[in-house]
Amino acid sequence: MKRTLRRAMPAMASAAILIFGAMTMSPAKAVTFVYVGNAESNEIYVLQLAPHNGDLTLIQKVAIPDILKPGGSTPLAVTPDKRLLIAATRGDPMVAASYRIDPVTGKLAHIGNRPLVDSMAYIVTDRTGKYLLSASYPGHKVVVNSITLDGFVEAPTQVMGTEPNAHAIMPDPANRYVLVASLGGDIVKQLKFDAGAGRLSPNDPPAAGVKPKAGPRHFRFHPNGKLVYLLNELNASVDVDKKTVEEVSTGFLKSQSLI
Repeated sequence: MKRTLRRAMPAMASAAILIFGAMTMSPAKAVTFVYVGNAESNEIYVLQLAPHNGDLTLIQKVAIPDILKPGGSTPLAVTPDKRLLIAATRGDPMVAASYRIDPVTGKLAHIGNRPLVDSMAYIVTDRTGKYLLSASYPGHKVVVNSITLDGFVEAPTQVMGTEPNAHAIMPDPANRYVLVASLGGDIVKQLKFDAGAGRLSPNDPPAAGVKPKAGPRHFRFHPNGKLVYLLNELNASVDVDKKTVEEVSTGFLKSQSLI
């Protein structure tokens, strides 16, 4: 019997995070799956999206094993090749749980857990899928972990302190730069990314400011690579940064252009 998201939602924690993964077998048979982290039950819900009406059908619930105490949310990341899903737990213990994604059904098979150095509010892989980038809201830091060929998240290659409350982290489309939203610092940290070594370093300038008390939280790159949309949590605003061709090549935002 099909179950839509409307029926499944009452069993999910309010802090659930949605990640969309498109499994493409052929243009005629392309299927989109949705992955929802349920922190309260330490489960991941796998749902299939119906393109004609937007209904979500629950097809699997998979546990995050060996979790003693739930956290406030369960950030998820899917590798660019849609082969691997990683879930970060924020309770006890704090781990990166790796899952293999079935390319046909979208279902998950647990590979294993590896420890994280802190509670991560946001995780994402770099554009190659070789590194996990994490932002810790309570720990005021960002972390880079390498990902093995069999899907395990290894010990950090780098731990870098940030301004207060790092909330989101993401590489640019070219995988040359990484932005980090600092909610408590009212800035977007701008970093260079060495994809060969898995290392971050400050860009010049190292940050772009937003309005005081705006609380930058999440952001997205436009497909053209010249626009960044920043969602501010505390004043409920969206900032848009437009970069010139020269600025795209150097990978930085101009603080005065954020509105």
